[in-house]
Amino acid sequence: MGNQRAAADQGHPNSAAVPRAVSAAIGRFLERHGGSANAVIEPVGRVGVRLTLVGSDGVLGDQVLANTAAAQAVIDAFPQLELAAWDRTLTSTATTRKGHNRKMAGWLTGCARSVRHVIGCRVTRRIKLGESKSDRRH
Repeated sequence: MGNQRAAADQGHPNSAAVPRAVSAAIGRFLERHGGSANAVIEPVGRVGVRLTLVGSDGVLGDQVLANTAAAQAVIDAFPQLELAAWDRTLTSTATTRKGHNRKMAGWLTGCARSVRHVIGCRVTRRIKLGESKSDRRH
């Protein structure tokens, strides 16, 4: 047991267990999006790594894991996942869900969820219309 814990602390590739929630989420993703997927491991700083999935139908999904060893353990646990990199082929097959671009763009798309967003929406509209501050009506 002590050796396994030491291996886990060192990030040994075979030491990471797949969290139950991650396993369930990836299983559902595979069922809904063609039964297979490419998986790209991307470091996201102190948080860990993002395991981005591109289903055989092109839909994107992701899971955030503690480290690269955990992400590799997920890929090893699912034979339907193939380790990949963001190359031209994979990028051209990836498609976003309807509304994804609007969600990610935030206030640039007219979102009015808070005061900051409302101010941003006004600035964006002025930029689109070519107005300056002095052109505004009070």
